[in-house]
Amino acid sequence: MWASCMLGVFASLLHYKKSSIEPTTLKNCFTEAFKCFIVITLLMAVYTFIFYKINPQILETVLVENNKLILAEGNRTPAEIAENEKKLRDIYIPMMLAVHTVKNLFLGALAGLIGAAIFSKN
Repeated sequence: MWASCMLGVFASLLHYKKSSIEPTTLKNCFTEAFKCFIVITLLMAVYTFIFYKINPQILETVLVENNKLILAEGNRTPAEIAENEKKLRDIYIPMMLAVHTVKNLFLGALAGLIGAAIFSKN
């Protein structure tokens, strides 16, 4: 999935280089790539939210695995395990959104920098 997003950044940079009347410096190219990957990151965040809302079985699987790990430790009461499950259920989607958004921003900045370095050469 990320390969197609990187291709989108590179395609926007190629279009920018061909249609730009100003010089294609590293700064200008990265600015254009930044605009592109911010939009991609927003769309990916919306997709991630919808994906986890449509597929609640993923959360249930994570909860079951987490409860198994806690039971294997053997140092928690059933009430503590239930409370932990409730807390995890409440924070799971925001946590996944945050993790995926930060990952997408980092990879987008990296793709933008690489693309800007490639396309800013004359």
